[in-house]
Amino acid sequence: MIPPAKIIGTSTTSLIFLALIVLREEFKSLDKEEILKFLAQKFAKWQLPDKILFIDSIPKTSVGKHNKQALRIKYKELYTEI
Repeated sequence: MIPPAKIIGTSTTSLIFLALIVLREEFKSLDKEEILKFLAQKFAKWQLPDKILFIDSIPKTSVGKHNKQALRIKYKELYTEI
């Protein structure tokens, strides 16, 4: 089982998907290749993230939802292509 994650990307024609993953303690031994292998069994190749980044936590809004806007701002240089 893969822990909570968030995928962010741009709405331009050259879409880059960045997977931000918070690993629980029991999953700390997982690496990017293992996660991609797991996801490849569940999703089509074009749906897989282009980049994977392990983070400590996903910021939340005041109502407890994942704050996608804060993630897009913080990690913009990783998912935007010039």
